[in-house]
Amino acid sequence: MFNFNQKHIQAIIYQLKNAAHEAVIVVEGKNDRIALEKLGIGSKIFLLNYNKKSLIDTSEQLIKKFNNIILMLDSDNRANHRFDRPNWTYSVR
Repeated sequence: MFNFNQKHIQAIIYQLKNAAHEAVIVVEGKNDRIALEKLGIGSKIFLLNYNKKSLIDTSEQLIKKFNNIILMLDSDNRANHRFDRPNWTYSVR
């Protein structure tokens, strides 16, 4: 699917660490949170699996508290269920 070498991955991690200082990161579950923490990215992480609301409702609540939200969701059927409509594509700005 993606063809990243080590240099690309390191650059992505660096950019994510910088962006995370001013944002909340939304992930699906605790394993996602643990993975980010192992990379040194763990200041503000919100877990969707502990919130039974839709991604749209959750985002509306989070945007009231944070100016920037980074969505890091899996590309599986459970993730698509979080969107109110299947196969929506969201991107980080």
